Amino acid sequence: MLATLVMAALAAAPAAEPPFRDVLAAAAASGKPVFLDVYTTWCGPCRALEKDVLPAPDVKRALEGYRYQRYDAEKGPGIEVAHRFDVRVYPSLLVVTPDGVLIARLHEQTVDGLARALDEWRPFGAARGLQVADEAAEGEKDPAVLLARGVVADRAGRSAQARALYDRVEALDPGDQRGLASRAAFRKLKQDLAKAFVRNKGETLLAFAGKYPGGELAARAVGYIQFIAPVMRPPAPRLREVGKAVADGLAARKDHLALDGLAWALDELGFPDLALEAARAAQAAAPYDLQHVITEAAARDAAGAHDEAVALLQKGLKVDPRHARLREALALAQRGRPLRPEHRMNVFTDEP
Repeated sequence: MLATLVMAALAAAPAAEPPFRDVLAAAAASGKPVFLDVYTTWCGPCRALEKDVLPAPDVKRALEGYRYQRYDAEKGPGIEVAHRFDVRVYPSLLVVTPDGVLIARLHEQTVDGLARALDEWRPFGAARGLQVADEAAEGEKDPAVLLARGVVADRAGRSAQARALYDRVEALDPGDQRGLASRAAFRKLKQDLAKAFVRNKGETLLAFAGKYPGGELAARAVGYIQFIAPVMRPPAPRLREVGKAVADGLAARKDHLALDGLAWALDELGFPDLALEAARAAQAAAPYDLQHVITEAAARDAAGAHDEAVALLQKGLKVDPRHARLREALALAQRGRPLRPEHRMNVFTDEP
């Protein structure tokens, strides 16, 4: 009887967190980057992340491309990990190469935001050999490695060197076939926005989205324009043209998360017809995600079809009467209040 109780207790106990060197070895063997969630037991946001965000289907799908490990910053191997990466806030979400080089500190802690961030950083997070001196890597031809080296240089404040590396990545990935050219241009966009006058930011964002309209990064670029004062935004015809191209590109890829975020942005920018197209494309790509019903209802309401918006929300609640966000949205719509997105789409997912 005692042996049975002991075995049951052992089975219920959480698995010990492995030494970090073992995590790196497993990542190197699998060819995957490392994603670390550094937490503490007393941290409320850490518990919310574990309970509500990490188990979500979109996040679990994105995590399949990583060697994922959680570490308690105050216990066992987690103490070393927290010290090694200078962790000062919890949770800290880190993307690390198999060689142990920190690539990004992610600030996204929502389902859609974290899923987007993981997808963004995965293609080059598994790069090896970043500790090699710059001079020894002059002949490097792998754009994934060059992109990772550029990000590391950027983090170290060597922006000119980073930009030269980003230029090489764009040249080595023509047509964005590996999805690396757009990511390199996106890192240059971050540099440009830090220097651009407010009046030029909108056109800078549209230039990127127009060059790479088929990806989720373009949706973020367009989405950011809604936070620029209307008098300083690009002309409406230009906004519509690029917004339409981005929506079409995302619909072809069936990227429902990006389409949803783009729909809210297009609505805010004054294009409810394009917002409705994007929302419907999001529903077509993920018909069981009722969040997209709210997005479509918001677009219909903005277009003046208030009764249709209310009916759509009611129809969604028949599918899932317990859906809290749908209930909140319906209550707002019935009171004549505008619907708003649950979370803001951030243009950059890594630390400021």
